[in-house]
Amino acid sequence: MTPSDCRGLTTIGRLAIHSRQTPVAAMRGQMAAGAYGVIVPDAEMVPVFRPGDIVIVNPNLPPTEGSDVLLIGTGADGHEVMVRTLESIGRKGWLATSWNPATRESFPRTLWKA
Repeated sequence: MTPSDCRGLTTIGRLAIHSRQTPVAAMRGQMAAGAYGVIVPDAEMVPVFRPGDIVIVNPNLPPTEGSDVLLIGTGADGHEVMVRTLESIGRKGWLATSWNPATRESFPRTLWKA
């Protein structure tokens, strides 16, 4: 992927998204230590994120209610990754929403981290 293939940086809670207007090279000073990117594979978060968007994760920020988060599952099938809007944080897990279709899901802390 070349810088012209990426998308401009817009911060959304804990996540940021690239748009084609901002080359990755121009963002180097804006990246947090340990930040990493994930490509959105499907339309479950449209209109917030679109398939092919590159979501930048700042692992130094705690998840907060109302923010967009990357949920990482560590079940028997290995790792599963989902981008969701975090609705609430409980002692036993997280309640999060996808947008397309609108779905609320619970993610237990024993299997998922945000």
